[in-house]
Amino acid sequence: MNRTNDDTSSGRDGAAGDVTKQEQQCKEVIHKNEENGKEAMNEMIQQQCVEDGRNHNKVEPDKVKNVEDTVDKLNENKNVENTENTSKNVMDKQREEIETLTRQIEVLRKRKQLLELQNELAKCEINENKCTNNRVVTCDVSFDTLIFDGDNNFEIWLCLLENVRNNYVVGDDMLRALICNKLKGRAQEWLYTNPVHMSEILDEFLQEM
Repeated sequence: MNRTNDDTSSGRDGAAGDVTKQEQQCKEVIHKNEENGKEAMNEMIQQQCVEDGRNHNKVEPDKVKNVEDTVDKLNENKNVENTENTSKNVMDKQREEIETLTRQIEVLRKRKQLLELQNELAKCEINENKCTNNRVVTCDVSFDTLIFDGDNNFEIWLCLLENVRNNYVVGDDMLRALICNKLKGRAQEWLYTNPVHMSEILDEFLQEM
């Protein structure tokens, strides 16, 4: 009887040991699976990070290149605009210089005409000229009274000039040359600054004065 009980007890202890062993094995399998799961999860995370990094590296150069292209285009447009402004300024300056030179040439041309008229007058003072009533006079008659310096005695000077014009055979061109030679002071300055009047008809020339 006792032996039967011992055998039964031993059987129970063996079965309990088997259960405990199985539980231990299950725990080990579960632990191993958990470790494997963690490693797999870590690998997946690492792989995803690598993929994200690749995609990031792939996208960033494109963005950088787009920005660089935009900056280059803006710089190119700015350079074109600066070049156009510089060319316009140069053209405006050249146009102003040409206009200034044109005015200077016109003034010099008129002054040349004045000098030619004065030269004719100088020749007249050397050579004899005809006068009315078959009288012979020279153009170096005392015309000192015909000097005009631009003062308020213009009417008196004009009367003297008309007397010379009426009493002597003096053409308009010669009389104009005489007038130009007798102008002094402000009157002479006016003539030099307005040389265009020297080519006008004598009466118009006197009217401008």
